[in-house]
Amino acid sequence: MTLLERLRPWRVAVLVFLAAAALCRPWGNYPLNDDWQYARTAKSFADTGRIVVDTPVAPALVGQTLLAAPVLRLFGFSHTALRLLTLGLAALGLWCVDRLLRHAGSPAGVRLAALVVLALNPLFFYLGATFMNEIYGHVPALLAAVLWFAGRRRARPDGPAVGTGAALLAGALMGAVFWTRQSGVVWFAALCVSALLPIVLGKEWHRLRRSLPPLFAGAALCGLVMALYFPWTRATGNVRPQFTGPLATALATFDGRAWVTQTIVFVAYLSVFLAPLLLLVRVRRPWGRQAGWAGCLLLASWLGSLFLAAPPGGDLSGLATLRPSFPYLGNVLYDSGLGPVLLISWSGLADRPRLPGLFAAVHLFSILAAGLWGLLIPRLGAFARRGRPQAFEVFLFGAGGTVLSLALMIQAFRMEFIDRYHLPGVLGGVLALGAFLGFDAASETPALRPRGRWPAAALGLALSVFTVAALHDYFRWNDARWTLVRGYLAGGGSPMRLYGGYEVSGWLNYDAYSRPERPSDGGPAYHCNVPVPDCVDDTWCIAMTRPPLEYRAARSIQPRYWLTPGRWPVTLYRRD
Repeated sequence: MTLLERLRPWRVAVLVFLAAAALCRPWGNYPLNDDWQYARTAKSFADTGRIVVDTPVAPALVGQTLLAAPVLRLFGFSHTALRLLTLGLAALGLWCVDRLLRHAGSPAGVRLAALVVLALNPLFFYLGATFMNEIYGHVPALLAAVLWFAGRRRARPDGPAVGTGAALLAGALMGAVFWTRQSGVVWFAALCVSALLPIVLGKEWHRLRRSLPPLFAGAALCGLVMALYFPWTRATGNVRPQFTGPLATALATFDGRAWVTQTIVFVAYLSVFLAPLLLLVRVRRPWGRQAGWAGCLLLASWLGSLFLAAPPGGDLSGLATLRPSFPYLGNVLYDSGLGPVLLISWSGLADRPRLPGLFAAVHLFSILAAGLWGLLIPRLGAFARRGRPQAFEVFLFGAGGTVLSLALMIQAFRMEFIDRYHLPGVLGGVLALGAFLGFDAASETPALRPRGRWPAAALGLALSVFTVAALHDYFRWNDARWTLVRGYLAGGGSPMRLYGGYEVSGWLNYDAYSRPERPSDGGPAYHCNVPVPDCVDDTWCIAMTRPPLEYRAARSIQPRYWLTPGRWPVTLYRRD
C-alpha cells in the first residue's frame, strides 16, 4: 500500500479544501447571493418550529432547513454557522466521491487528482462557502449512490444488479433529496442506468429479469417519498408557483434554441473545469482516431463560440446573463472574480470586467479545451469492453447524472440559465473521468500519461489559485459592505432608506417591500430610482462605483484584494 493510499486521498482533499476556505476567511455574519432566502426559512423554523417558504424561490428547502435546525438551536442563529454547516456537507461530498471512485477501482493518485479538481472548482468552492441550496441538494444524492454501490459490491455475478435493501435505502434517500432540491432526483435515474445498461449491453437477460424487481421497488419508494411532498405543501401553504408553474408546461415542450445554446455553453464550462483531468488521458497508437475526434471537436467548439458571439437572428433574447465570450453566464464565475456584485450602480447580474486580458486568454482556452474530449471518446468502447465492470458503472452514473441534470434544467429554465446550474455536470464529470482514468491505470503502463502530468498540474494550480484568490476578494468586499451597513444602522439609520445591494435589502427589508411599507422616520418619502430587487427607498446606498444619480460619499472602505488590480472601494452614499 502506497503512502497516499494510507493517508487516504479524501483526507488530503478535505484538508486542502478546508485550508483553502480558511484562507478566504468566510466568517462574516451576513448572507450571500440567494442564500438570504434559505437562511430566512431556516431561521423561521428554528424560532417557531414551522417551515414557511415565503420568498420567490423554486427549491423545496425542507431537507436543508431540517439540517440547519440543530445547528441554529445549539449555537443560535448566524449566517456564519450556516456557512460552516455547508462547508462540512461539502467535505462529506468529497468523501462520497472518493468512495465511489474506490468502488470503480481508481488508484489513489487518480482519486486525489479528481478530488482536488472538484474541491477547488469555482462552482463547488463558492457554493460550499455559502448557504446556497446546491450542495444540500446534490451531496445527499451522492451519499445515496455510495449506499447503492456498497450493495452492488455484495451482488453475485449471476444475481440481480443490486440488492433489494440497497435499492430501497437509496430510493428513500433520493426521494428525500426531492424535498430539498427537486432536480437532484435525476441521480436516481442515473443509478438505474448504471445498473441496467451494462446488463443490456452484455445481453444477460436472466440478470435483467432478476434486477428489475429490486429496481422497481427502489423506484416506487423514491416516487412515494417524492409524492408526499405535494400534499405537505398544500397542507402547510408552501405551494411554490416558481416550481409548479414552469414545470407544469415546460417539461412537455421543446425549445431547440435553448438546447443548442445551453449545450454549447455547458461543453465550454466543463472543458475548462475538467481540463486538468482530460490532460491525463493517455494518447494511444495509432493516434489517428483520437486526433480526428480532437480536430472535429475543436471545429465544433469554434463554431459554437461564433454562434454565441453572433447568434442567427441578431441576439439570444430571453437570456439576460449570456455573454459573447467565456465566462458566458453570470452568478458565480465572472471575469472579475467569483460571486455576483449586485449593487445599485451595477446592472442586474452583469459585471464590469477587471481582468479582461486574462479572460481573453481563458476564452481562447475554453475553445481549445473542447478538443481534449477527443482523447476520451475513441477509448470508450474499449473501456466498456475491457475495463472493470465497477468502473464502467461509476462512469455511467457520473455521465448519466450530468446529461440528465442538464436536460432537466434546460427543459425547466430554457434560456433563463445561470452558471451554478452546471454544478451537477462538474460532479458527474469528475466521477466519470475519475472512473475512466482508473481504467487507464489498471490496464496500461505507465498508469497515467507522463507528459500530461505536468501540464495538468500547472493548469490545476492556476485554476485553484484563481478560485481561492477570487473568493477571498468576494468576502473582503462583502466584509466592507456589511461594516458600512452596521455602521449606518448603529447611527440610527432606517433599514428601509438603505439600498445596500440585493442581499442587504432582501435580508433587512423583504417584509416591508412585500407588504409594501414606506419609511416612517419622518423624512421625505423617496422611491427607488433604479429598478433593483427589494428596494424600498434608496436615499442611502452602497456601491463600488459612483451611482448613476446625484449622491455624495459618506464613508468609504478600501478592501485588501488578492486578485483584483486597481482600487475598488466600497462606499456608502447619500442622495442629495
